Amino acid sequence: MMNADNYKYSEITEQIIEAFYKGYNALGYGFLEKVYENALFIELVAMGLFVEKQKLIKIYLISKEPQPAPSFRQGLPESRTQGCEK
Repeated sequence: MMNADNYKYSEITEQIIEAFYKGYNALGYGFLEKVYENALFIELVAMGLFVEKQKLIKIYLISKEPQPAPSFRQGLPESRTQGCEK
C-alpha cells in the first residue's frame, strides 16, 4: 500500500482505495458509475465503516452574492461529512 503516514486521513484513505479496488476488480470495466458507487458502498460497509450515499451539500459558486448550488457528496465514510449542510 501507499506510504502516507504524515497525512491527516491516511488510514481511512487507504481503506477507501482498498474498497474501491475490491469492487472494481470483482466487476471489471464497462459499467455505469452508479454500479461502481454501489460496489464501493457495499465494500466500505463490509469493512465496518459508516457510509452515507449521495448526501446533499451546498456548494457556493464565485459571484457577487453567494448562491447555493445543490451538489451531492458520494459515499463518504464516517464523520468526514461534519460541517456539511443537511
